[in-house]
Amino acid sequence: MVSQKPENPTTSGMSLPELAKFMKSLGVEKAMNLDGGSSSSFYYKGQAFYGKVDSKGNWVKRPVKSVLLVF
Repeated sequence: MVSQKPENPTTSGMSLPELAKFMKSLGVEKAMNLDGGSSSSFYYKGQAFYGKVDSKGNWVKRPVKSVLLVF
């Protein structure tokens, strides 16, 4: 997940081409691009991380309608 930082909402994050280049530099051969809309979030070990912030740096929290579980 490449998200905006609350302290730099307009200058952080990555474009899709930048992310693809970065993944290739790590040796990744296959990746999946999921919707990066404002409802995107990541939940790990009891903590939620949100992928979008507003212009003031506040996390945008929206209902999530579908999930991808990885075990």
